[in-house]
Amino acid sequence: MYPPYCAGWFVLYSPDVVILLYREAQRTEYFWIDDVHVTGTLAARANPTHTPLGNLVLSRWMVKLLLDSTV
Repeated sequence: MYPPYCAGWFVLYSPDVVILLYREAQRTEYFWIDDVHVTGTLAARANPTHTPLGNLVLSRWMVKLLLDSTV
């Protein structure tokens, strides 16, 4: 069984959370599934606050931003 984790191609971290996850990674055995390891195992140990983005990730403006080379 895997811990709850964020699956997908995009996760947004604040700088303080990056530092927390990095420190936990130094103390934790490596696991080959990166989504599970970083956003599941390491995040459970570091205990950061999660903020769901819901529909923001898949909104039309986000798709336009990603696909429009002039932005």
